Amino acid sequence: MWLLLACARPADETDVEPSFVVAPADVGAPLAASEGFDPRDGGALGLVFAHALPVFGENPAWDTPQAVLALWEPATVRDPAVCPREEVDGDARKWVGGCRSSQGYEFEGEATLRSWSDGVSERTRWEGELEVWADRDDPAFDRVHITGAFEQTVPLEGQVTQHLDVNVHLEVEGYWEHRAPGDPIGEAWADWTVSGSLERRDSWWVSELAADVGGSGGLRFDADGLDADPGCPIEVTGEGALGEGVVASFEGVQGCDACAHVGDVEACAPSL
Repeated sequence: MWLLLACARPADETDVEPSFVVAPADVGAPLAASEGFDPRDGGALGLVFAHALPVFGENPAWDTPQAVLALWEPATVRDPAVCPREEVDGDARKWVGGCRSSQGYEFEGEATLRSWSDGVSERTRWEGELEVWADRDDPAFDRVHITGAFEQTVPLEGQVTQHLDVNVHLEVEGYWEHRAPGDPIGEAWADWTVSGSLERRDSWWVSELAADVGGSGGLRFDADGLDADPGCPIEVTGEGALGEGVVASFEGVQGCDACAHVGDVEACAPSL
């Protein structure tokens, strides 16, 4: 199942106007809502910040889809090159489902991964829709569903170290529940949607994203100048506009607690 492609950007107006050095790629009409969050719910905001946005020392908008795709890669889940069927065409690999692996997992949908160089950048793009579910006892997971597209651009020179355009919805069931019951990552991966663009230039980030994670309600995150200070590896410094006139402030090295302040509400990376 393929998506009609159009530039995935949140539509609301904001005082922050992110500017990208690398032109955003087409990754489809936005899947993530950009409104509906509760600015008083620090727990829900902390979950979104930690599992969707580049604010607490990680880049989950890139890392999460990659990690979820890796769940069905082992030979204990699929039959390599057979189920899903694999096709190679130049710099592209395509997987086609509609099959049941000998390990007891059903595959539906299709997806393509392409990696190439355009002379100035190295690029990686994934797009499609895949659903995998277990039909066996003691599975690695119960169900994985991922749909949309994401594209990473890594310029060969210049101040931009990574540009990401993402428009992905994913659902993971029966994975974290068995490995880390109660860990907030299970809640985040159960219902994760991110649409938009972000860019890292040396030690700071530019972001224009919409996110809806774990049923938090959609929010946008526009920021032009989030400083990834090495003195605080778990938090940036700067501000991000969340829409509806709401701003999130990050203290970075001053606080270094993986927390943001949204007005008088504290939104922290969740822990067990």
